[in-house]
Amino acid sequence: MATASVIEEANERECSVCHEEFREPKVLPCGHLLCRHCLLSWLQSQPQAHCPLCRCAIVEGEAGQGGASSVEDTVEGFPTDLAMAALVEAQRLLSKDHSCCVCEDVAATSLCLHCGDTLCKACTRVHGKLSMTKHHRVEDLTSLTAEQLTASRPSTCAAHPEETCKLFCPSHGLSVCLLCASSKHRGCPQLKDLQEKTEEARALLAEMAARLSAGEAEIDRAISELERHLHDTETRTKKSVAQMEADLDRLQAALNACRRRIGQLAEGATSDDREAVQDGKSFLLQKRSKLTSHKAVIERATGSKSGDVVNDMMTSMEQRIQELDCSATLPANAKVISKVSLVIDPGVVTRIEQDLAQLGQVNTIPAVFTAISNLHESFSFHDNHGKNIVLSNNKQTAERTRGNDHAIVMSRDPMQVGVLYEVQIDKWDDSCGARVHYHLVVGVVTQPPDTLTLSKWSGVLHPAAVLTYTAVKDSGPTAFKFSTIGSALKSLRAGSRVGVAVDSSHGLHLYVNGQDQGVFYTNLPQPCYALFDVSDYTRKITTLPLTKLA
Repeated sequence: MATASVIEEANERECSVCHEEFREPKVLPCGHLLCRHCLLSWLQSQPQAHCPLCRCAIVEGEAGQGGASSVEDTVEGFPTDLAMAALVEAQRLLSKDHSCCVCEDVAATSLCLHCGDTLCKACTRVHGKLSMTKHHRVEDLTSLTAEQLTASRPSTCAAHPEETCKLFCPSHGLSVCLLCASSKHRGCPQLKDLQEKTEEARALLAEMAARLSAGEAEIDRAISELERHLHDTETRTKKSVAQMEADLDRLQAALNACRRRIGQLAEGATSDDREAVQDGKSFLLQKRSKLTSHKAVIERATGSKSGDVVNDMMTSMEQRIQELDCSATLPANAKVISKVSLVIDPGVVTRIEQDLAQLGQVNTIPAVFTAISNLHESFSFHDNHGKNIVLSNNKQTAERTRGNDHAIVMSRDPMQVGVLYEVQIDKWDDSCGARVHYHLVVGVVTQPPDTLTLSKWSGVLHPAAVLTYTAVKDSGPTAFKFSTIGSALKSLRAGSRVGVAVDSSHGLHLYVNGQDQGVFYTNLPQPCYALFDVSDYTRKITTLPLTKLA
């Protein structure tokens, strides 16, 4: 089975339309090749033709709007890949069954790269001894490749195939032999030595290749950055989901505990009431039994025929009946039956239902979950930024495009207390030298960014508190104050991390590479927004995931 590399090499010389070896291959704007006649047919058959390999447009608009001649002119306007044409021709030559050009019906074993003659073993030996050909390079046909044949064959004159080209005519763009130079090109100015012209062209081609390689590397870096961003997003998302699931598990556990507690309360209340009811019922049944017994005595006396019996029972029982308690009143020390009502506030239930319903909606996570979510996401920069700044990467990357000023960026949302707002330096410009003074300026603004008119430099922005490696600047009475806290800013380079955080006492901290450098501003008004001045040495920064500080 053929390997992928072998298939790729075979297809490299094959037109993707006719699936045959290239004939006069034309270079499309996308860099792919098509045979001239295939390209012509392709453009004539499709009003808006695209490359059959990558679907890039071959021409702007519709090809051939001026008729067939316009299509042909379009095709002729594309450059021909002469190197590929030579490779294909060399491959065709090598794939043939060769006979010795001197001996009849004798298979050739070698090829003279200088004169192009195919030779048998005997003629090869003779070819190497003749004074005119002994310096020619002869290669074995079984090991000779198309690339070797193409690279080694000298340029021959189109008008005199037996002559090697020595000169180049810039006026006609042709390589010519000495005969043509003395006849057809006698009047052409500035004929150049072909080898010298070839070296110049080779140097220019090398520059082009280097430029393309640099472009490839830049694109590869961009792709790697996109893949890194995707990986970071997936990682942050997994962590966020895991954290959210843990929080939901805690909520579920709390709900289960609440359910068990309510069950216990309900069972306790029912048990107390059951005992109270049983005691009350026993007391009343006992009282009723007394009434029933006395009632039977009275009824027997009433039914007696003897007047003496009736009168005597009435006299003796009157006082007894009057003393009996015929009410349904419980004794004063009886257990009280509770009136327990286990009800959850409907408003609380509604709010929880609404919050849970919003969990699946992007950017609408309720306030109760905001702290959980934000601590796993990078913050974004505000749309109001310095005129030399360009934002990208969902407004999480800021790059200064020119100059050393007008490079202020601020966080889109207010800072949370106890949370580190950190950026990473992506690009560092050491070429600035002594012309600049700052590595990176950090701090805060205390008004919403969309209400501010940005200045050239953050040190004169009002209201703001910013830190350089030598001093703290604000817009108040103490406009300038020396400080050593920012000295760590001098150690910044590409890959360094810088951040600010507000503590519970409203003190503003500087962090460099994850290390707290101390408080450089106190009694900070709230709300406030993180500020970074991407000036001087620093060219590009990207926000990092928010970090909850201990």
